[in-house]
Amino acid sequence: MVYIPTTPTDANEDPSVSQPNITENFEVLNTSNSVNHGAFNDPDQGKHKFMQMPEQGSAPSTAANEGALYTAVGGSSAITELVYKRAQVGAVTGATIAFTETAGSAGSGWTRLPSGLILGWQSATVSIGSTVTMLGMTTIYQVVATIDGSTDLGQNFTLATGNIAGNVFTVGGFAIGGTEVRFIAIGV
Repeated sequence: MVYIPTTPTDANEDPSVSQPNITENFEVLNTSNSVNHGAFNDPDQGKHKFMQMPEQGSAPSTAANEGALYTAVGGSSAITELVYKRAQVGAVTGATIAFTETAGSAGSGWTRLPSGLILGWQSATVSIGSTVTMLGMTTIYQVVATIDGSTDLGQNFTLATGNIAGNVFTVGGFAIGGTEVRFIAIGV
C-alpha cells in the first residue's frame, strides 16, 4: 500500500475513479496511526502507547519559543540517549542536554540532571592533600564528603574547596590518613 496525496487529482474527477485511491489512503493512514498509538474507535484513540524516536546525527534546529526532544548518541555514554534542545535566543543556538545520560555503578558514577547539571558520586581512599578526579564532569561547582562507615562524629571531614580545578579537587580537613571517603559533587 502507498499513500497517494494527489487523490482526487482535481475537483472535477469522477468519485468512482478516485474511490480506490481514497480507500487505500485510509488504509495506509490507519496502519500508520496504529504504530505506538491507540487504534481508531478505541477509548485510547489518539493517545501514544509509547514513543520510539530514531537516533539523530545532529541536533534539530529550534527557533525562538521552541524546544526539541530527540534521541542521539551520548557524548560520554556512547549509547542512544534522550536529548532536549532549548530554544534559540536571537543568534544564540539553544543548548542541548542529554538528560538520560549516565554512567557508573553504585560505587562510582554520574548522572545528568534535567537542568543540565551533573551529579557525580564515588569513593576513594585519601589523605589530606590527595587529589580526586570526578568522572563525567569538566567543572565541579560543589563537593561534599563523608567518611565511609564512620560513626565517630569526631571524624569531621571538610574539603578545601579553594583547590577545585576543573573536575579535580584536593582533599583537606581532619581525616585520618588512608581513610575511605565517599564524595558527591555537582558540576557540568
